[in-house]
Amino acid sequence: MSDTAFDVDHFIAKFEAIPADKWIAGKFVDGDGCGCALGHCGFRDAREFSPADFVTDEGRALLKVLPDVILINDGWQVYAETGETPRDRVLSALYDVKLAQKAEVEAFDTEAGQ
Repeated sequence: MSDTAFDVDHFIAKFEAIPADKWIAGKFVDGDGCGCALGHCGFRDAREFSPADFVTDEGRALLKVLPDVILINDGWQVYAETGETPRDRVLSALYDVKLAQKAEVEAFDTEAGQ
């Protein structure tokens, strides 16, 4: 799958389908099948895997869409106020990205129509 297939809509659909009790903070994955946003995209702890195995194309694409995803997932600083769970915080940020993208398209369409 190309990076273009991993857009904001892809991540919203993916993360909406993962129950809140399958999300964690502070590490990529745990032994119970839970993960942070990047963990759900296949990221793994570099100390436990070879470099080729701990980073994924999907995870890289998520970092492009949401550069602060680790801080958001873990509720650091201002992100603590954007949701009670990692899932809530990440989805809230993705919805904001989607709204910003929509506003950019509308502004472009308005300028093009003048």
